Amino acid sequence: MPVNSELQWETQQISYNALDSTRVNIPSEVYDVIIDHLHDDLNALLECSIVCRAWLPTTRLHLFREIRFNALALPASFSAMLYSPGSTVSPSHIKKITINLWECRDQLNKEEFLWASSITSLRLHDIRFSSELWEDSSDTDYDYASQIEALKHIFSHIKCLNLSDGYFNTPSLLLELTESFPSVHNLTLRQLYFDAIEWPGHAGPHRLPTGLHTLDVSSGIRLYDLEHIIRDSPLRSIRLGRVVGGSSCNYVANIIRSFGTNLEHISLEDFNYPNQVSLLSQSVKLRSIHIMNLQLDERVEYRWVNPLKWASTLLDQVTSTCMEELLFEIIPARFEEMEGLDWDSLASALEKKPYRTLNRIQFNVPHWKLKTYCLIAERLPQWASQNIIKVI
Repeated sequence: MPVNSELQWETQQISYNALDSTRVNIPSEVYDVIIDHLHDDLNALLECSIVCRAWLPTTRLHLFREIRFNALALPASFSAMLYSPGSTVSPSHIKKITINLWECRDQLNKEEFLWASSITSLRLHDIRFSSELWEDSSDTDYDYASQIEALKHIFSHIKCLNLSDGYFNTPSLLLELTESFPSVHNLTLRQLYFDAIEWPGHAGPHRLPTGLHTLDVSSGIRLYDLEHIIRDSPLRSIRLGRVVGGSSCNYVANIIRSFGTNLEHISLEDFNYPNQVSLLSQSVKLRSIHIMNLQLDERVEYRWVNPLKWASTLLDQVTSTCMEELLFEIIPARFEEMEGLDWDSLASALEKKPYRTLNRIQFNVPHWKLKTYCLIAERLPQWASQNIIKVI
């Protein structure tokens, strides 16, 4: 069975659906049949992921590149399979393990972290914690300090940390936690809230990990909290979302300017605010810009400007000469709305810049992909002729 992109997509869907025991109760024999079907194509199998709440009773799961499970579903059988004398299972096959502690937040305590010590040799890469665990509150039974020490000992080498969907008392408490993960490169803080305001002038000594280069705060977090959190951080990539007009513009501008010349990638999601706010003029090393979720529905609140005209004004601010990728995610209700976009403004913005390094202009649309490509090729002929226009 040859390995190709279609096959890998198919097997990935199998791994996320048919092998997801959280959705349906499938006999273990069915899992084995599916894996047997793929077993002769090791390369395709390595591209798959397993999503499971209970560890699957098979000896072949070590072939999978990525494994996801609920923290409480990691029984001794997993460790025994990997580390028992005479075991033929090699942990080196497993490239990434994602552990989601959110669903077990009510039962989790520091003793239940001990199971993780048996998998440290796998170089755990990606973990998501419930940030409700870290509320330093008198009405909880959690020992915050002990939890931090346990995590620091067990998970200090992780690269990706997700602390979304929860509450911290203050930004300093969040920073204190992240300092326990000095190797973190990617930090996700979606829908994160703080009980108290902590203004930058009264902040504590804590900082984000010095090796952190990607921060995703695409929704929910208060901008004045974010401005405090990222101070003095050498971030190279940031994703911001749901920033709409008003005083928030100044916070966003301050946040992006604080990166100085370090910023290489920026993703703006659900953005809409006045064009006169300068965001990217200092980002001289910027390599990619993603502008996501450009809503064309007239009912969308704060729809002040044509989305492409707004994006074009943003591109006019770019001073980087090493741009490689532009991505626009457009969500039209009708194809006629695509035709009505201000393509001339976008073409003009692209022509003004010496984008000699630009190798990809991508448009993500939910429908009418071929018609959209033909439309864009007609409106942006210079870039279409270079074969760098992509419609996904």
